[in-house]
Amino acid sequence: MLKKVPLWLWVIAAFFSLNVLTHDWYPSVWMDESCFADPAANFYYGHGFSSTAWPAQQFGEFFAGNTPLYPLVLCGWFKAFGFGIFQVRVFNYLLWSGAVGLLCLAVQRSKLIRHPMLVAMLAALLFIGDGVVFSYRSARYDSAIVFAAAACFWAFTIERRGLRNMAIVLVASFFLPTAPILGPFAAVFGGILFLFLGRKYFLELGCVAAGLAIGLGLLYLYYGESGMWHTFLKSARFIAQIDYPPGQTTPVWERKLVMFPRRVFHDLATVILLLCLLGIALFKWSKLD
Repeated sequence: MLKKVPLWLWVIAAFFSLNVLTHDWYPSVWMDESCFADPAANFYYGHGFSSTAWPAQQFGEFFAGNTPLYPLVLCGWFKAFGFGIFQVRVFNYLLWSGAVGLLCLAVQRSKLIRHPMLVAMLAALLFIGDGVVFSYRSARYDSAIVFAAAACFWAFTIERRGLRNMAIVLVASFFLPTAPILGPFAAVFGGILFLFLGRKYFLELGCVAAGLAIGLGLLYLYYGESGMWHTFLKSARFIAQIDYPPGQTTPVWERKLVMFPRRVFHDLATVILLLCLLGIALFKWSKLD
């Protein structure tokens, strides 16, 4: 029985166990963890779905942050398992492990990577990058973003077309409630996919667009019913940091864009992963010739 368990699943289980055992080692509890876990903690203790830590709102207001789904799911998680740093961080480990598992399944189904050892190496690389370690070991919504994107990739690999399209619409409908940043991500990635593969996945990309429209409608209903739509837009704008900070002539997003290449290539695991992806792409192109 154990011999039938794929190697990449053992890798995920090992990293998940290691993270659980060392949950309070790194990082120290910091501002973002308080911001995104606080609404669910207040709800758990009977103070309503509001936050004392969210910088764009006052305490007592219905929480209208830029990522509604993450703290909402945390409410159910806290109800089932209680509140504490262990519960908060283990939830993130589960999300990240699930995302890595979906990615491994997807690359096998799509035959991007065929050898089991290479799939296991991919799983390990996705756990050890400097930036991702800090993200998934913190109580932030980054793991939820990656899980949603990985689930969409996995949905693209379902063989039956009708089931595949329904799964893509369903998953994509969670993109914007998970984080608005997944909207631009889907547009850019879909454009790249269309550029390289033409109309092969045109219908599936249309399903992603339909899912995004459904997600936007759900967001509007959710915040509109509570009279917090404009507050949500204000929070999203505040978190995106698209304004000019005091004393600065360059907006934050532009400075981050300039710094992006340096940050990416600072992480050895990311460099290895990018080289592997480049090698796969070159191999596929050589086969097309």
